[in-house]
Amino acid sequence: MARLTGPVDKLLRLRPLCYESPQCSDGEWDWLMVEIAVDDGQRRWTAVEPAFTTRHLRDLVDWFRQLADMDHDARDTFEAIEPNLKFEAERWNGVTCVRALFSHEYHPDECHPDWKASPTYEFSVFSVEFEPGPTALRQFADELERDLIPFPRRFPTDAESPQGGG
Repeated sequence: MARLTGPVDKLLRLRPLCYESPQCSDGEWDWLMVEIAVDDGQRRWTAVEPAFTTRHLRDLVDWFRQLADMDHDARDTFEAIEPNLKFEAERWNGVTCVRALFSHEYHPDECHPDWKASPTYEFSVFSVEFEPGPTALRQFADELERDLIPFPRRFPTDAESPQGGG
């Protein structure tokens, strides 16, 4: 399970569990059921949703490696098609701050019955900031890449455009 930490009281674990659909026909997207576990120092929550395709998680691996390498061409944000989890990065003086933005089914209030009825449900975002350092950024990318080994893209076409990182 890929773990992003730093400071010590903050943690994001992200793990693909299985394909959303056991069968995938040509032209369909390879959605994965992805589990998150979050601890922001005050709240802890978990969720499982088909929030990423195999391609988007591979793009996320690449994006975290770019951050670890301090690649100046790395984008400041990473997002997939589903809005459940988005990442933002700020870099200054050799330090990279990564902000994880949780919404919809990955939002910590998702389990509250009246939250979805709220007029701000569609736009509500909960964020957690990390300062993991280059080694931890690379470790997160490496762990996520290992977790993706059992999930090859079943139909690797350009049907999954747009790419993550938007």
